Amino acid sequence: MKNLQISLDSNIITFIEKITKEQHKTRSAVIREAINYWIKHKTIEEFENQWISALQEEEPDYTIADKAWMDAEQWDEQ
Repeated sequence: MKNLQISLDSNIITFIEKITKEQHKTRSAVIREAINYWIKHKTIEEFENQWISALQEEEPDYTIADKAWMDAEQWDEQ
């Protein structure tokens, strides 16, 4: 592991101190956990955005069964 020096707002430091006491962890452990959580969710968000963009760019290639299902789902509202 490498050391990293950062500056944080006093409100964030107060919150981190509260978490360290509640969870019996070091400040470094809490901050590492928060960064890992952020990276995980950012990676998922980027994947979802790429997936949505790909779906929006290409028209789906429906098979005959898919087409029949899509037609069956269109209900008459009379």
